[in-house]
Amino acid sequence: MMMMMANARSKKDEEPAVIAARVLQRFFKNRWKYSLRRVMRRRQTRLVLREIFFFVIFLGCFTSSAVLEVQDDDIFYYGNNVKGQLTTQEFFEEDSHVVKTFEEIRTVEEWYQWAHGPLLNTLYTSGTWAGGDEAPFPGYVFGIHKLVGGVRIGQLRVKKNDVCPDAVEFAYREGGHKCYGGAKGEFTLDDEDKRDFGDLDVPFTWNGWGEYYRSVEEDRALGEYATRRHVTAIKFPPPAFGVIMPNSGYEEAQAIVRDLAVGNYIDEQTRVVTVDFTLLNPGMMYFLVIRISAEVSHAGGVIMTYEAMTVRQYSYFDGLTWFKKLMEGIVTLFYMYYFVREVRRGRNRGMRYFMNTDAALHNINIVVFVFVCVGRLISMSLTPSEASVVVDSDIFYDFGPSASVRKISVYLNAINAFLCWFKLIRYLSYAPSMALVVGTLGRSAGEVVGFMVIFAITFYGFAAAHMMSFGALVFDYRNMTQAMLSLITSLLGDFDLDELARAQWLLGPAFFIVFVALAVFVVLNVLIAIISDAYTATNEELLQKEDVKVGAEIVEYVWDTIYGIPILGPKLKNMAKKAHIAKKKLQMEGFKTAGMKVGQGMMFVKRSISRASSGGANGNPRDSRSRSDASNGDGGGVALATEALAAENGGWLADRGGEGFARRREVADDAGGPRGGMMRRAFGRRERRRPGCG
Repeated sequence: MMMMMANARSKKDEEPAVIAARVLQRFFKNRWKYSLRRVMRRRQTRLVLREIFFFVIFLGCFTSSAVLEVQDDDIFYYGNNVKGQLTTQEFFEEDSHVVKTFEEIRTVEEWYQWAHGPLLNTLYTSGTWAGGDEAPFPGYVFGIHKLVGGVRIGQLRVKKNDVCPDAVEFAYREGGHKCYGGAKGEFTLDDEDKRDFGDLDVPFTWNGWGEYYRSVEEDRALGEYATRRHVTAIKFPPPAFGVIMPNSGYEEAQAIVRDLAVGNYIDEQTRVVTVDFTLLNPGMMYFLVIRISAEVSHAGGVIMTYEAMTVRQYSYFDGLTWFKKLMEGIVTLFYMYYFVREVRRGRNRGMRYFMNTDAALHNINIVVFVFVCVGRLISMSLTPSEASVVVDSDIFYDFGPSASVRKISVYLNAINAFLCWFKLIRYLSYAPSMALVVGTLGRSAGEVVGFMVIFAITFYGFAAAHMMSFGALVFDYRNMTQAMLSLITSLLGDFDLDELARAQWLLGPAFFIVFVALAVFVVLNVLIAIISDAYTATNEELLQKEDVKVGAEIVEYVWDTIYGIPILGPKLKNMAKKAHIAKKKLQMEGFKTAGMKVGQGMMFVKRSISRASSGGANGNPRDSRSRSDASNGDGGGVALATEALAAENGGWLADRGGEGFARRREVADDAGGPRGGMMRRAFGRRERRRPGCG
């Protein structure tokens, strides 16, 4: 206790200089900590702004090269017009006594009618120009799309099985079960039949009729690149037994189609028939690679598929102009920079860095771009060489494999477009005012994932129930994939309840109503509640943060970067400083002029009020009434002062002794009451002081 009292006495007896030194030391220490904190925050802000600035440049180049390049209506009309001719054109009246189109083909006979009608009419006549049998532009469609080489009609055949697997052995009077190909309808090379067939003098052979750029063996050596998936989700290799139709010549093409029908080209062992050809628009430099398939499934009948790919070949770049190529080159350099940066960050921070959501999305973006580049290179390697392609020859050039790979690279680039623009939202969330959406999604992610697991289980159960109940009767529920898509679209209002009711009068409406009620009134409201809670919590958190003006900060960063350029930077900074000083001088001069005018007006008001007060004290009743009006609460004094100031600035200062003063004098003469007297006396004194006015 004595020691504590001694310490207290010693502190009390300290000299004032020591106390002041300690206070100053504490002050500067705290100030240094605050300054260091502010400098570090400023540095971090600059790093983020620099990253945002360069990412915006990258995003502009990427959009110019990938998005704006395909923003052309002609690309759509190019393929859509050709599709309309091949799929919506009616069959010839001589072939069909009823109106039929491509979508209504169900039998082999109808396929022959389509080939003889819309197919030949589109490719070999003037049906796409002015009508008639002879084409004014041989080998052209719509007079501008050039048919590249010949047209291939090919097929894949399967072996006939002596025993049908899993079939019940019934008794037959003659023969037995007929089964072809695999047990579930899929096509395999082991089930393929390569034997010659046909009823013509010259049989249809596996290597086909006509000339090919690549043989069947060479096409199949390409592997998955040459494999195509059809409407039934079954993959088929390149077809064999090809028949090549000419580049031009309607009569020759018509004779070939007639031979196909007479020679029984499509029989029970046919699994799929394909029609392949390529069109070129020289003005757009886009290729339209078309495959029309007729699949003969185990269910019987013919299932038609139209597939078209509009792509640009013979170039690594999607753009033709030097500007587009420059933009794609800059984008490639940016991705290389981001790749090196991510590798360095992974080394410094370890594998945990790649588990971060932002880093994962960014790295997915980089990986997808690598696949885009690889896809373009593979597509170029699969494309027939320019020197070997004779456009108006009858040789069939298969652009299908290269176009498929090129189209996949376009799809991957579309994913990149979404990821890049979504990344910009993440950058903008650096400012608290823009971070609300990203913060809400991040905060609610965990609960939403748990909710989606429950919803997925329930959704799968409903999809299975719909597929099992209506798959055999309703097209939209024929398999699990289509059933899921149909249920999702039904939540958006696209459904046909009558069709379900016709399929099953009880289960159709019951399943659908229960699903919609559960999904809309329960599931959707739970999801909204989860996101609303996250929104509220995020908003309260952001209100406590200091807002950042991202636009102003970026502008300041850009100017600081420009000022840092050697030689040029200091000069620009000096010029900007001089311009700023000149602007300030002009503003000060304007303030000074306005202040002088206001000061003169206020002096006049003060003199008017003082004279009015002195006039009332001397017994002048009119001045006394004016003074009472200026002092009561009805605002008369304020109005008087305002009018006097307007008279001073508008009459004397703006127009000395001119029309402005005369107008105000007329107003004073016409005014009645105490206010008019006050104004007339004021103008009278001015006239006496300034002779020659009035």
